[in-house]
Amino acid sequence: MEGIARLIERDHAGPAIICIYGGEPLLVPDKLDRFIALFQKRLPDRTVRFMIYTNGELLKQAIERCPRLAEEVWLLFGLH
Repeated sequence: MEGIARLIERDHAGPAIICIYGGEPLLVPDKLDRFIALFQKRLPDRTVRFMIYTNGELLKQAIERCPRLAEEVWLLFGLH
């Protein structure tokens, strides 16, 4: 996380977008929520947006466990 934060500080004048994919990120919504919170704390003066690639099957459960995800994350759906 620290390496990504330094890259954003050093090389990114505008908003940064962090894309999260691989496996199914919504299997661990608590970790995802903590990851987002760490970036917001580490880079309070920067606009950092988060995007998740998901098939959407776990979306309802993830938002029920971590409601903030509905506000903080852009979702991209891949259908099989």
